Amino acid sequence: MKIISMKLSKLIIICAVVLIGLALIFSTILGISNSDDYSLIKEESGQNSEGSEIIEKSNENEHEKAEEAEKIEFDEIEGLDQEVMEIFPREDYEDWDIEHEEEFFVEYRLQRDRIRSEEIEKLNQLMDNPEISQEAKERAENKLLEILNVMEKEMLIENLIKSYGFEDAILFYRQDSATVAVKAENLSETEVRQIVELVSDKIGLNLDEVKVVENL
Repeated sequence: MKIISMKLSKLIIICAVVLIGLALIFSTILGISNSDDYSLIKEESGQNSEGSEIIEKSNENEHEKAEEAEKIEFDEIEGLDQEVMEIFPREDYEDWDIEHEEEFFVEYRLQRDRIRSEEIEKLNQLMDNPEISQEAKERAENKLLEILNVMEKEMLIENLIKSYGFEDAILFYRQDSATVAVKAENLSETEVRQIVELVSDKIGLNLDEVKVVENL
C-alpha cells in the first residue's frame, strides 16, 4: 500500500508539473498573440492617422487653390474697372478737344457698355460657380449691384440732360466726383447750374464735386 501511495503521489506531482508547463506555454502563446494584436491595432491606428493627415492636407490645398482662383477672377474684374477709368478723358478738363471728336459720345458709350458687359458676365459666372466660397459669391453679388447702380445713374442722368434739349451727354462718375460732357456750345450759367444740380441730386454729391464740360 505504501508503494502504491508513493507512486500515486509521484504521478500527481508529474501531472501537476505537466499542467503548470502547459499553462505557462498557453500563457506565452496568448501573450504573443495579444502583443501581435496590439501591434496590429497600433499599426492600423497609425495608418488611419496618416490617412487623416493626408486628407486634411489635401483639403487645405484645395481650399488654397480655390482662394487663388477667386483672387484671379476678382483681379480680372478690377482690371476691367480700371479699363473703364482709362477710357475717361484726361483730368485737365479745359484741354478736352471734344469738338474735333465727332464720334466721341458714341464711341465712348460703346466702349463703356462693352466693358461693363464683360464685368457683369464674369460676376454672374462667379456667382453660379459651385466651387467658390459663399464669401466670394457675396462679394461678387455686391460688386454686380454696384455696377448696375452706376449704370442706372449714368443712363438716368444722360437721358435727363438730353431731355433738356441737348443733343447728347456723357456722365463720368467716380465715388467722390462726377463730370458731365455735354454736346453743346456756349452753355449759359443757368444751364450749367441746372445740370450740376441735377447730377448732385441724383448721385448725392456736393455741387462743387460736379463739373460740366461743353464743346469748345
